[in-house]
Amino acid sequence: MSVLAPEDLFEASPADAPAFVPSPVGEDAIHAFAGDPLSEVMRLVLIESSRGEGKTSAAIIAHLVLADTLIRAGLAARLPYITAVVRDTHVNLLRTTIPTFRELARMGLPLRIVGQGDEAIIEQDGLETNRFVFFGLDRPADADRLQGFTCGCLWIEEAAPAADFSGGVAPEALGIGATSIRQPGVPPRILLTQNPADDDHWTVHLEETLRELGLADIEFLKFWMPPGGKAQHFRELAELATNPAERDRWLKSADAFDAYRRRSQALLEATGRQDLVQRLIKGQQGSVKMGEPVVPEFSRPLHVPKTPVRALPGLPLFRFWDIGGVHPAVAWGQPLAANGGFNVLGSRVGINVAMADFILNEVRPFEATYGLHARREGDPFKRGWRGTYAIRDIIDPSRANIDARRVIQEMLKTRCEPGPERWEQRRQALQTAFLRKGTGDRMWVQLDERENKILIQGLGGRCRYPVDPVTGRINGTVDAMKRVSGIFCVDEETEMMTPAGWRRHEDLKSGEAVYAYRRGGIVTQRLMDIHRFIGPLEAYKFSSGSLSMVVTPDHRCLVKRRKTYLCGPTHFVHEGFVRARDLTTAHFLVRTGAVVQRPTLSLDLVRACAWVFTEGNYHSGETIRVVQSPTANGAYCEELDALFLGLGGKRIRSATGRMRAWSLGGDIAALIRLLMPGKVPSQEFWTRLSPHQARVFLYESARGDGHWANLPDEPLPPPPLRFWRSLGNFFHESAVRIWQSNPLAIEALQMIATLGGLPAKHTGRDRYGRYGLSLSRHRRLTCVDRLARADVTIDMAWCPEVPSGAWIARRAGYVFVTGNSHPVDCLGYGFGKLFPAHQWLKGALETRAPGTEPAQPARSWMGH
Repeated sequence: MSVLAPEDLFEASPADAPAFVPSPVGEDAIHAFAGDPLSEVMRLVLIESSRGEGKTSAAIIAHLVLADTLIRAGLAARLPYITAVVRDTHVNLLRTTIPTFRELARMGLPLRIVGQGDEAIIEQDGLETNRFVFFGLDRPADADRLQGFTCGCLWIEEAAPAADFSGGVAPEALGIGATSIRQPGVPPRILLTQNPADDDHWTVHLEETLRELGLADIEFLKFWMPPGGKAQHFRELAELATNPAERDRWLKSADAFDAYRRRSQALLEATGRQDLVQRLIKGQQGSVKMGEPVVPEFSRPLHVPKTPVRALPGLPLFRFWDIGGVHPAVAWGQPLAANGGFNVLGSRVGINVAMADFILNEVRPFEATYGLHARREGDPFKRGWRGTYAIRDIIDPSRANIDARRVIQEMLKTRCEPGPERWEQRRQALQTAFLRKGTGDRMWVQLDERENKILIQGLGGRCRYPVDPVTGRINGTVDAMKRVSGIFCVDEETEMMTPAGWRRHEDLKSGEAVYAYRRGGIVTQRLMDIHRFIGPLEAYKFSSGSLSMVVTPDHRCLVKRRKTYLCGPTHFVHEGFVRARDLTTAHFLVRTGAVVQRPTLSLDLVRACAWVFTEGNYHSGETIRVVQSPTANGAYCEELDALFLGLGGKRIRSATGRMRAWSLGGDIAALIRLLMPGKVPSQEFWTRLSPHQARVFLYESARGDGHWANLPDEPLPPPPLRFWRSLGNFFHESAVRIWQSNPLAIEALQMIATLGGLPAKHTGRDRYGRYGLSLSRHRRLTCVDRLARADVTIDMAWCPEVPSGAWIARRAGYVFVTGNSHPVDCLGYGFGKLFPAHQWLKGALETRAPGTEPAQPARSWMGH
């Protein structure tokens, strides 16, 4: 028995059917894949070509030839040869890959499709020789389906994304799929077929990575089909044909393919997609640009010189920092004398690293390599100044984490200056700087090519605005740029805490006051912007008895990390941001922090407001009455007697005579009514409380109308002079619950609890029509290990932008602290600070002399 070989396909095809004959490069790839079937060395074959050159068909024939080789070697009993065919989505398998199988079947290949595109089987003389099982990775979690699968070959089709048409395959599919290559008795193979990848796609660096690992049992083979090679091969076959009809058919096929390439190139060029022309038509590696560059003035030939850019002694040196999130970035730049231009010497980006690690492994080695040593200040004799530079550090102010900033200042012995917060100011400075002409034939900004690869990619189009495919209009907002960069935040059910109460995203406006989180405390800041993203979007839902949170995978979560030692206590390290996709069981989500606020009300007035809130009533004549039972709560009556009499109140007779009552009037009653209209604490009230006063109000409210779950129903001691950090004297080893019939009252109580640093849960309405609030001392941190995580799809996401980078959120009644999500743009902070766009209207730029202090002192910026 024999199996069809590549050269047999044309003769086996019907006379009126098109034929597939592989190109010379395709034949080389086929035989490289099928060769040496008895070797146990895993062979990884990569086939790249522009569209339509026949790489997918060559891959199918390669499996067919491999099966034939096994049969000739007497190993037919080990067939069928099983292949896992992996693509980004099952829809793309049905649209492009499986139709190629059907096309070969029409040419005479003995192949049949099973089910709705689940498998493809090739049979020869009653023997099943090949079985292809299709896997569509519609979600990253779908790669787990490969874990229990057994195959001889892993075939990843279109691993590199083709802009808007294909999402590509994640590198995890290669790692997980390789563990499934365990079919006994058959040669192990990995096959990658794709259009040329983007500059930084994982397949571009695959060969280099394997070489660095030095694995002797993996053989890497790469084949590139030249563009137009298919048509050229058809013309060569036409010259060899002896039959005029056969010759005409090959020439007609060649002309049809050339026409297809011309049409495709013309349409892509008409839409401005030169990047796709390079990759899909010319078959060359390049950068994907799905939109309008944020800095269209950047030109690689003009701004990236062929000779290296080096630092010049005697001129100041700048470091521009972006420390938001888990990916810190820094760029080194130097303005030249007499407005000669600005040289960007290098830039570095860290991937999920701490700032100290980033400085040790990236910043210091770069500066040591090029001799960029900081000048020692305070030396009156200027010893050691030769070969050194006066270095200034300009940092991202809106996302500047205090811990990371301190690490920079301590490790580099420097002082950080704030860059501009507004995106428009940074963008205008960047565009204007790259537009200006420098001295001679150079542009004003020059970037060193070897040390700015990622930065050049971003300026060249990676940082971009989306373009409406219908109207062609550019959406030039920051949220639009974030959306195409895949940066999102929380779902629309998540609310934000403001001094006026909890607000949904549609109720928020830029510039209004909101509650943000900084240095372990809650502070009032201005909302810089609100970014909204239309879905469907992938997200994670974290849920438990203490938290409900829905965030996108790249959202920054505020966590503390637990450090455990073999000998010694367990402790928590400082707070930091971690992407939702990178959360581990060692992370604890931060849920609350006390407000940073001085009190403007007396403690006795706060206590009186709490008792009026729970046990009081507003009466006509602007008086307030508070009633308490002397038999059930005699201890409380003694306290209230001293409290209200001290505030100018008086004892009165109750209606039944069995209760003790007090009356408040005059200014004190008017003030309480102002602070709590309708007996509900208002913004005027909770914005005047210190953290201790907020806890006192809740404690007194719980004594009046609440319950300690594990304690008997009896009077509790009065509030202490100070609640300790552990809050043991607040909870008394028990959870606290407060009920109110008015939902607005519970909303206000949760606001006060959050400002007081107490984790609070809004429990909703119970069967008695009451709304509840639960407080617990053990839930200020929530361990990720105790959360159930589910992959969900949300219709929209939104992200509020605050200067501190973190804000107070609430979802489904649970309160937690979370972070912003922002792109990295360290260069914009430096240009926006040093060279604002409006300065170009004044003439030549003035370079600051070395050692000159910034106009805005760092002391006022840091809040010291």
